[in-house]
Amino acid sequence: MKEGFANLVNGKSQEVDLIIDSMFHSKKNEARRFLMFVNGIIDYYLHRKCDEEEGVCFPVVYLPNVPDWGREVLLKFLILKLSLFYNVQKREQLARRRGEVRLVNEEQNVHYKRYEGPFRRYIRPILKQLPQTYIGKDGHKNIIVCREQDLMTSRMDKNMFIKEFYGPVDDICSDDNLAICHDITAKDIREKLHSLKEDDKPKIDNIFIFYTNNEQCNSYNDAAIKRINVGVRNCFIFYFSSDPFRLYHTRKRKISLGGKFPMLPEKEALANEHFITLTEEESRYLFNLTTECCHCHIPDDQLFFHDQIETLFENSDHPILDRTHLTLCLDEVQRAEYIKLLKKLYPHYP
Repeated sequence: MKEGFANLVNGKSQEVDLIIDSMFHSKKNEARRFLMFVNGIIDYYLHRKCDEEEGVCFPVVYLPNVPDWGREVLLKFLILKLSLFYNVQKREQLARRRGEVRLVNEEQNVHYKRYEGPFRRYIRPILKQLPQTYIGKDGHKNIIVCREQDLMTSRMDKNMFIKEFYGPVDDICSDDNLAICHDITAKDIREKLHSLKEDDKPKIDNIFIFYTNNEQCNSYNDAAIKRINVGVRNCFIFYFSSDPFRLYHTRKRKISLGGKFPMLPEKEALANEHFITLTEEESRYLFNLTTECCHCHIPDDQLFFHDQIETLFENSDHPILDRTHLTLCLDEVQRAEYIKLLKKLYPHYP
């Protein structure tokens, strides 16, 4: 692992730390390296200067070794980042909620005690700490495409105020600067925009897809987004995998996702500079995963070496690969000793 990578994910960021402090998730501190890594990618593409003729850019982020909490933590982080740091729109909406409230009946009083009051106490220190800088343009918005269950976390990790930071689900025309979409495709968005007057159409800068192999996610390809025609600059694809890094699978995903979204032929997909992934060492470092080692002692008088290895790896998820790794770990001295043993046991061994 390169030193620059470690410096990047362990670096300082007022924005990342403020968002983490605002989150409720029990794994938010463990996820800091992961969030720093993804945040760096997002900021790079949001600030990247590109030609008008370049069209929509599709950064594909393929993430191996992701724990079961990785997807939901990144989603909550991204909601807070895009609503609070993109432009002044959401901040002004939240600031208006801090004023005095006149409670005219018992129902309003109960609501204030159970929800409105705690929300005001939650949002007040956040707004005070926000820097007066923004990463997007006023009046513009972003879209996150994800599953409904991605927002349904356990009670311990639940942020009861998370819905305050985005508009009504599947509504891309609300006054909020962030829209969450579960059940609409790129075609549905295009038809919705087609029914609006030009001045009423929202200005959508970026689309963020938390990839699942379904109709909604797969619909946001290059041709479909171009037909939406509202100035989309980037369409981020986050592909989460709990499996360890494997070069073959990474290459396979690079081809399939490159053909599905930017619609590249295989040769161009393999050369796609906007495909981003992690090595096995880097991904384990991001999620603080320890490397588990297993030592097997085989006595010198063991005649059934092959059977012993087969027994050792019979419960492995990747037995062939693990046997290959074991073979590669034998150095010249160990191989020489093993050959001596074979010649002793089998005098006619060549």
